[in-house]
Amino acid sequence: MRIPMFLLILLGPSAGQAFDTNQVGWMLAAPDGACTDLSAIRNKTLDLMAWNSPEEFVNHLRARNETVSTVTAKIEPGYYMVKVVVQERGIDVVFVPFQICRAMWQEKLQR
Repeated sequence: MRIPMFLLILLGPSAGQAFDTNQVGWMLAAPDGACTDLSAIRNKTLDLMAWNSPEEFVNHLRARNETVSTVTAKIEPGYYMVKVVVQERGIDVVFVPFQICRAMWQEKLQR
């Protein structure tokens, strides 16, 4: 199950939709369609408190009065991808639930 970036639009995104806090872990969508860990953007956020989810990330940035735009898209029942853009920091990332990344990895191994 490979989830291309264009699915953010096709899967019915809605700006301002609440995040699903039941998702336990998050990863980032990589340019090649794979997933990578959150450390890919942590170096751009060293001045923020520790965060582990897109909701925490966005809340910390907004508390510092930074302009943040978000788009969420439901990808499977109970799972959402969250795109976060912070132009001032050069951040344009898509958070993907760990469970979805794991399923994509397992599918790739089976090929």
